[in-house]
Amino acid sequence: MTRRICGVDVSSIGLEARLGPEGPGGAFANSAEGIAELAAFCQQQGVELVVMEATGGYEKQAFALL
Repeated sequence: MTRRICGVDVSSIGLEARLGPEGPGGAFANSAEGIAELAAFCQQQGVELVVMEATGGYEKQAFALL
C-alpha cells in the first residue's frame, strides 16, 4: 500500500510543500488564503496525508485549517 504524502516545511511567513524528493511542490503563504491554496494543491495531487514539522506554533493555523 502506498499513500501520497505531502511534506510541508513551516516558517512564520511561508509553507513549502513537496511530494517526495523529486515530485511536484509549491510555496504558499502561511495565512488562511495560502493554506487554502495548499489544500487545493494537495487535492489536485491526490494527497492522502500532510506531514509538517512543529515550528514554535507557526504550524497551528495550517494544522487546524487542513
